Amino acid sequence: MSTSEIKYRYELKYPVDPDRIDSLYWTLKTHSAGFRLKHPDRKINNIYFDNVMFNYATDNLFGISDRIKYRYRWYNGIENFSKGILEKKLKKNALGSKAYHDPGAIDNPVSLAEWVKDNIPDKVLNPSLVNSYLRSYYLDYTGRFRLTLDRELRYVLPSEDGNFDSNRMISDKRIIVEIKFDQAHADQFDAIMHDWPFRLSKHSKYVTGLVSLLY
Repeated sequence: MSTSEIKYRYELKYPVDPDRIDSLYWTLKTHSAGFRLKHPDRKINNIYFDNVMFNYATDNLFGISDRIKYRYRWYNGIENFSKGILEKKLKKNALGSKAYHDPGAIDNPVSLAEWVKDNIPDKVLNPSLVNSYLRSYYLDYTGRFRLTLDRELRYVLPSEDGNFDSNRMISDKRIIVEIKFDQAHADQFDAIMHDWPFRLSKHSKYVTGLVSLLY
């Protein structure tokens, strides 16, 4: 996919502290936008890649408007690892998009790390973080505004070859809400969300995990 073909959408995040989780679920149940579950929850797993200087992480911390990051994503258990896909996440301020790389028959983190080093031309990339969380999917009554709710967040640092021990993961008790919509619907966002009580905030699970584990 060329850059000119990449379609950007708004991706707005609302971290919710544990003491406000009951309020969050009540808001979703009663909100005027009519948010309803779209399909069953599923567990999301990611292995992030960065260079030795952690440039992708520091770009986020320094507020660089145009930035990228690479992650390998698969769903549910480790038995589904080979069904994952390598994503190149692209950000332009509040707008986000993805491009994809298919590593083929990769069935373990070590082989994946080797494939990334051999096939991603941007820089020499190494596994830098592993995270997982349970995601719920909601859609508003217009079908234009997608809301995801991520909970049971967990993080661990991988070894140099890409392996990781899921038993050593640390937990984050917050819930991360993200609202996604096409640029064409931006003028409807305020009307849809006028009674949304949670604060919009810049948030990166990748950076949060690194900071939690390294500092």
